[in-house]
Amino acid sequence: MVLRTAIDELPADYRAVVVLRDVEGFSHHEIAESLGLTVVNVKTRVHRARLVLRKRLEAHLSIADVESMPSVAGTDGSGLTLALLSGVCQ
Repeated sequence: MVLRTAIDELPADYRAVVVLRDVEGFSHHEIAESLGLTVVNVKTRVHRARLVLRKRLEAHLSIADVESMPSVAGTDGSGLTLALLSGVCQ
């Protein structure tokens, strides 16, 4: 719920690229073609959108919350959460 709200609050140009990249799984090249942007511009927008999301999500996550998360996909909860916050998960 918090992530969905944070994504919805992104500026439209950031929201479009982050949803296409991280939710729909499109490549940078596919996003660039569909939005009429350069690949470099898409990468920049995705990076900046993830920074905004990280900042907003950090307010809702604490070390105690991370440590209490169950293991997911072979990693402990903190690894998954840190990957999400750092934009590693794609």
